Amino acid sequence: MVIRRMITQEWMVKISFILCVIAVALLAVNVALMPRYVSTRGIESYEWLRREADFFKGITNIMRMQEEEIRYRTIKVVGIGSASSKPELVRIRISVITRAESASEAQRTNSERMNKVIENLMNAGISREQIRTVRYSLSPIYEYKEGAKIFVGYECVNTIEIESEEIERAGEFIDLAVAGGANRIESITFTLKSGTIEKLEEEALAKAVEDAKNKAEVIAKAAGVKIRGPISITVGYGTYRITDIRFLEETKTTTPIIAPEELSITAIVTIVYEIEL
Repeated sequence: MVIRRMITQEWMVKISFILCVIAVALLAVNVALMPRYVSTRGIESYEWLRREADFFKGITNIMRMQEEEIRYRTIKVVGIGSASSKPELVRIRISVITRAESASEAQRTNSERMNKVIENLMNAGISREQIRTVRYSLSPIYEYKEGAKIFVGYECVNTIEIESEEIERAGEFIDLAVAGGANRIESITFTLKSGTIEKLEEEALAKAVEDAKNKAEVIAKAAGVKIRGPISITVGYGTYRITDIRFLEETKTTTPIIAPEELSITAIVTIVYEIEL
């Protein structure tokens, strides 16, 4: 099949070359006759000559594309590689949500409860640098009764995120936050340090490239061709595992939060190899 395709393409190039030669010859004749033709037909002769030049350009482009197709015979493969590590960090997002008839009362109550949450966490060993505010909002609340929009008060939402290397204490941190007044745990994320992520990405990428190369070699061997080298490489990364837990009611968890044994990063590469018959 490959040899038959090669013969067909080579004949197409030969035919294109012959057409190109004919086009050049016609163009040369037209140029030679142009002075006499111009004297009798004027501007029409230039329009006709321009159309001939466009035809010649089209033939040349077709021949060039066919030559490129024959020159670059390729195999396209996808390689996948993964690298894993134990989780190194836990990030917990904790919210205090309060409602009141006035905006100031909603904010005051929220502030008191969030301060108690932070105090409990710091007493457990979480430093102030490990705590950051990720959301703060104050919004009016409305209810609809019999089609009418009725104002009922304000809602204040204050969300913080804590980060700790003591991932085994995630459940304890949640209990302390809820005891202080938190009434929603937005998420729990087990992740890796940036240096570890970079290292795993490089390891996964190397495995993905090797996987693609092995696949290309198997295909080339089965097809009876040889691989010359890569023409293009496209790289992408998968996400590593994230655990989300939500508590919508004002409650506390007594169940230990168990981190995944490993977090993995997956690299995916698409490589186009040039081959020769």
